[in-house]
Amino acid sequence: MRDLMLFENQLPFFVLCTLYDLIEVPDQHSRLSHLLFKFFSVLYPGKGYKELGTVDPLKHLLDFIHCSWLPPPNVSGSGGGRKDRKLDKMVRFINSAKRLEEANVKFEKSEEEMMFNVGFKEGVMVMAPLTIEDRTESFLRSLIAYEQYFQHNFVTDYVKFLDCIIDSSKDVEILSRRGIIENWLGDENEVAEMVNKLSESVSGPGKDFVYANMFEDVNKHCGRRWNRWMANLRKNYFYNPWTIISVLVALVLLLLTFTQTVFTILHVV
Repeated sequence: MRDLMLFENQLPFFVLCTLYDLIEVPDQHSRLSHLLFKFFSVLYPGKGYKELGTVDPLKHLLDFIHCSWLPPPNVSGSGGGRKDRKLDKMVRFINSAKRLEEANVKFEKSEEEMMFNVGFKEGVMVMAPLTIEDRTESFLRSLIAYEQYFQHNFVTDYVKFLDCIIDSSKDVEILSRRGIIENWLGDENEVAEMVNKLSESVSGPGKDFVYANMFEDVNKHCGRRWNRWMANLRKNYFYNPWTIISVLVALVLLLLTFTQTVFTILHVV
């Protein structure tokens, strides 16, 4: 299955159709499409795949898999139904899941949305489940290679998005705890390394970056004074249980001192 998906192993799709005609009833290519879809559908790591009704315009097998996963034209990464604009400036990437959580961003799992439709609204990022197992890396890498050659972008942009929010095992743990990542590899660090390696040697976001608006919304949210203050507070004082206890003890002592001072002043008066 992995060998059939490799970009360098692709044969023109009409060759596959001709070979199929030799062993089945000729010109029944919709049946070939059905068999291929059933065979490869186990590889898709998230929702969105659909069975194709025709194979006529397809270039090769990898093109078939890519088209079977192609999101609908109205898919948007902004979370508000807006169509993402063409970029007139460099994309400012978003922080990792841990840093976003520190800045009051909450993560929620969506069962209804297709995998590529990441929503962000009022400080909540909604993501569909993503299953990561042994074959996920080769599957995504093959589709990225295809997109880099044929100038598509939706899988590549999604992987760029994942590379932003997953920087370490702590980020994988956060997303797994929310039910967004189904980690079949078992090791959170292995998942983080896999995601980070997928973006190596891949060109940056193009002018039609799928998540441009969503990135802008997230950065605006994190840039607000209250969220910035909360992020700094959590980073500097609430990064482990002992510092939290120390801060709470200090607050209690401050409150007791203040109470004692008030009672002393009242007693004198």
